[in-house]
Amino acid sequence: MLNHRLANEVPFGSAGHLSERICSVYSSLLEFIADHSAGATELLSAIRSIEDSQRSLVLRDSLTRRTIEDGVCRYGQGLDTIDPELLDQLLSGAARAALTPRPSYLDASGCCLSLGPLDRSSFVWMNARDDSPPGRRFTDELLKRLPGLIVEKPTTDQIDLLTSGVELALSIAPELATSALDHAFLFVIGSSEQETNQFVSMTVPGLPGVALVSPSVFGDPYRVAYTLLHEAMHLKFLDTDYVLPLFADGFRAVSSPRVTPIWHAGKEGYGQWPIDRVLTSMHVYNSLAEFFDLATSAGAAGTYGPKLPSEDPDLCRERARWLHARAEEHLDWLSVSGREFVNFNGSILEQSESAFQS
Repeated sequence: MLNHRLANEVPFGSAGHLSERICSVYSSLLEFIADHSAGATELLSAIRSIEDSQRSLVLRDSLTRRTIEDGVCRYGQGLDTIDPELLDQLLSGAARAALTPRPSYLDASGCCLSLGPLDRSSFVWMNARDDSPPGRRFTDELLKRLPGLIVEKPTTDQIDLLTSGVELALSIAPELATSALDHAFLFVIGSSEQETNQFVSMTVPGLPGVALVSPSVFGDPYRVAYTLLHEAMHLKFLDTDYVLPLFADGFRAVSSPRVTPIWHAGKEGYGQWPIDRVLTSMHVYNSLAEFFDLATSAGAAGTYGPKLPSEDPDLCRERARWLHARAEEHLDWLSVSGREFVNFNGSILEQSESAFQS
């Protein structure tokens, strides 16, 4: 089944495989900064003393990953990304959390609320800016990347809908949703104070595992379910690119060729996608086509039928096909892994179209 391939095929589907690669990469980065940071030494010692499953939970944490990356930027590239004292404080805090039943640092600090079982849960941000050093640092990093963002504390109803959305996604597409949500560490509810920068949902550049969700999403558990899946698949793509670089050496989105999807033609501000956005959107549309197919299958007929054009699996397949063709036109911008990723998505698309036609 497509659901199984998208969730389990190695190297681009399996969350377990990608998680192992993430742990390996961040452990290596910690080894590098441990020569300069006592906190890094402490965290490295902590993750070496725990089981692989716990180590994975420690390194899912968005702030821990960002802090490790900041340490590498400071000591490897001489960039003033983080004060050394704060680096030690945060990594030491992550080390202490690693040895507790709640090994994710932001969760252990009381900044988050779990949306499911703690073993691989996604969390919702509780807007704890002034509660703790990790809370302040995370919010500062969030606002640094998205000036004008209004971070909101979730209401009880919104938390209930997020929880219901996660449960519904797992009910409709158990393997696909489980694999995708493994890459979504934290959902933040927020909006933009600028009228021209409003969003429904989006990932946050430079903060691994973080996605924003607008209050406008909260009205229907089904919409919440596929919105969370949508953003989780984008986060999965970013993790994939981080550990299995998909683009040729020196690739930068700013200098990439630009593509305007035909469904955005003539819409000001909606076109001119760089190649990395073409690839991630192709991947998301492939996954949403499968999710919507499963949602409208015989067992769920009449319950989750498409109410909006964006919920139509045929439309998702059509857009995935268009984006796949554009990706094949720009293979020179991709690494070997990137070309394999395009082929993987092409294979998924062919299987999806064949299943639909039969």
